[in-house]
Amino acid sequence: MTTAAADNMVLRTIYMPLDVDRRLREIAFSQNISKGELMRKLILDGIANIAGSNQETLAEKVERLAAAKAASEAKVAASIAAKAAAKPRAAGGAPAKTSGRTRTPAPKTARIATPARVLEPAE
Repeated sequence: MTTAAADNMVLRTIYMPLDVDRRLREIAFSQNISKGELMRKLILDGIANIAGSNQETLAEKVERLAAAKAASEAKVAASIAAKAAAKPRAAGGAPAKTSGRTRTPAPKTARIATPARVLEPAE
């Protein structure tokens, strides 16, 4: 192995459980390589394994979700535009003013009942 600068490498500091570090040391010793070289090999093998498993990467997932969100927003905008186009129009092309609610007219005369008698409104 040549120097780190010659191999165009970067230094990364990680925390790992003590038992994992001990296991790395045992494996590296049995293969007569350094722990650093073993970790590089394991990382490269892990990357190759992920790439070959057709597992969706984080970047691919972000792109897929962004596209789905854009499609959903476009669908909502089209629905709003369709509803606006379907509204009744008053003279001059302006939308007719409607509240969307129907009102029941108030009764013209009302009876007020009391325990003693029924009162009729004056005419």
